[in-house]
Amino acid sequence: MCRSGAPRIRRNRRREALSYQTRASSSVQSLPFRPPQSHRGGENRSVGVDIEMSRPMSDILGVAMSIATAQEIDLLRQLPAGEMHSSFFDLWTRKEALLKAIGRGFLVDPRQAEVGIGQGRSYVTFDAGVWTVETLAVSASVRAAVAIEGELATELVVRPFL
Repeated sequence: MCRSGAPRIRRNRRREALSYQTRASSSVQSLPFRPPQSHRGGENRSVGVDIEMSRPMSDILGVAMSIATAQEIDLLRQLPAGEMHSSFFDLWTRKEALLKAIGRGFLVDPRQAEVGIGQGRSYVTFDAGVWTVETLAVSASVRAAVAIEGELATELVVRPFL
């Protein structure tokens, strides 16, 4: 187990460790694995994934104020009502994926991390590092995001696991 209580598989003979977070949301589940070699001389990358079922919420802005930066709140407020709901869940999953990737989850105040509300990929500087944060296309009712340590140049692929 790491500091946050997330599962961790011990290092193998090559001193590579695998940290992971599993997340299930209704019938969707993820199990991300990080590649053993990375951008920093063969060290491992941290990965965090979050999946949420989109559900009705009566006070999206109220909830957003507990997790979002001032700029993220302003961006949400500028959206048409029809886009605010899905953008909130994109924000939530992006934020939670990043906090899982750093290994501390909500032990860190999520308002400290600026991840943006849009879909697609962004590069976020947080916790003395750069992170690739990307919204994943799962389905219309499922919002998901991944955060990967470093600036990832390759495309991410979502595949069904049957």
